Amino acid sequence: MRRRLPVWWIVLTLVPVAVVVVDAVADDYEDLLERVVAVGIGVLFVAAGLVAWTKRPGSVIARLIAYAGLAWLWAGVLTGSTNAVVFTAGLFVGSLTAGLLAHLAVAYPSGRLTSPSERAVVVAAYAAAVAFVTVDRPDPGYPPNLVQLSAERGVGRAVEIAILVLTLPVIAAFVATLVGHWRGAGSAGRRTLARSCPVPAWWRSVGRVDPRAAGSVQLRLPLGGGAARAPGGRSPGVPGQRPAQLPRPGRRGRPGGRAGRHRAPRPTATGAGPGPA
Repeated sequence: MRRRLPVWWIVLTLVPVAVVVVDAVADDYEDLLERVVAVGIGVLFVAAGLVAWTKRPGSVIARLIAYAGLAWLWAGVLTGSTNAVVFTAGLFVGSLTAGLLAHLAVAYPSGRLTSPSERAVVVAAYAAAVAFVTVDRPDPGYPPNLVQLSAERGVGRAVEIAILVLTLPVIAAFVATLVGHWRGAGSAGRRTLARSCPVPAWWRSVGRVDPRAAGSVQLRLPLGGGAARAPGGRSPGVPGQRPAQLPRPGRRGRPGGRAGRHRAPRPTATGAGPGPA
């Protein structure tokens, strides 16, 4: 069952794109490549999420991808404002992007948070992302961060240190959760998870993750520069590819050669055995 694409999604996606285009024209196309890349990342996220969402309306992963792309686009627009209130709102929207990506990574591929520890990690990731806004110091030339704590001394400095220290366990728990997903998944599950993160080819080829999975990869891919061989010396069946020819035996291995010629037993002195009549 397909779902129709809501009009408000299209509007919320095209408005920040239009704002970036107008700003680029007004600035005589200054930093055009950087702006195109930033907008392109957000548009790709939104498009991928919406396409998956229309095909599977109940997919949580599709919604998270679309929300992350939308937050990315609007964060770039809001932080480009010269108004301090709008700029600060853009910082919070940008932090929401980080929380959504963490949520996406933990919930992938089912979209569900299956344990209290996973839910705690996701909540902590959102909280840490929002808390970092209070210690974000904008570069000179940008509007002030209205929620920034004074980190020179006193309470502000203590809060900044506390946020930085408490974020380390959140990152460690996040990584541990992803590693747990990887170790608990089977061969098919690991191939699915590998699509969302860059897994080096050498890691798979040496079989440190799963020797059986690595063996299946070696049968499908010509690793090492040559055609892979299945057990028994037979080449794997690849469409459009002729099986590898086995080396031809030498002279002594051919039927009819010296080693393969049949010799009749010689007759004995008593006449036993086959012989001329």
